[in-house]
Amino acid sequence: MTKISFQTRIENKYVVKNADFTQAILKAHFLPDPMFPAGQVNTLHFDTIDLDGIQDKRNGEYYKNKLRLRWYGENSLEKLPEKVFLENKMAIQKEKKKSRIEIELTKLQRNDPFNAKHWLNTIQENSRKLNFNYTKPLFPIMASKYQRNRYHDPIANVRIALDQKIQVTHYSPDMKILIQSPIPGLNYSVLEVKGETDRLPLAIRNLIFFQLTAISKFERLFNNTLQISR
Repeated sequence: MTKISFQTRIENKYVVKNADFTQAILKAHFLPDPMFPAGQVNTLHFDTIDLDGIQDKRNGEYYKNKLRLRWYGENSLEKLPEKVFLENKMAIQKEKKKSRIEIELTKLQRNDPFNAKHWLNTIQENSRKLNFNYTKPLFPIMASKYQRNRYHDPIANVRIALDQKIQVTHYSPDMKILIQSPIPGLNYSVLEVKGETDRLPLAIRNLIFFQLTAISKFERLFNNTLQISR
């Protein structure tokens, strides 16, 4: 039986302009994650035809959830691995609940990942397991990647991640009328602090170059993508 993992945590995100300095602070004060200290994070983002997930984020809805496909390493969308994670991330203000299940992709999904028909059964079979509620069909909208460095603070019992080079790698062909290429990545990095409270560890609490924000990398990348066509 496939194992499903569930996590609940308080999550704060900060826009970081000076990633090199931030990286140096993190290396000096925190331990690298013992299992995955660094690597590339890849995501295939799903949304409805009306982009309800994007709209919920823009409107500041109290409760939000989103479905995504996630895998790690240098494999691009053209070379999807056979096994990936299907994740549901729910947000109730700062509290985040994430459920994930490892799935094995079909040949059709790997060869034609933006064809929504290939995902219907996968989403239907796993949405209830992941506590994902949706009333409209979901479509793969775009794919993204970023470089993540992970740290751990055993005293405060928090996990810290610095995400850099955040960029769109592919977008659905159905969006071509909205988008021009090439699509630039975000011109900043994102620091995430995850733990049982929203209090920052002492070593980085007073650094003034952090801008606390309810940022969604998916929403920011999508907005960045649309701005090119204006």
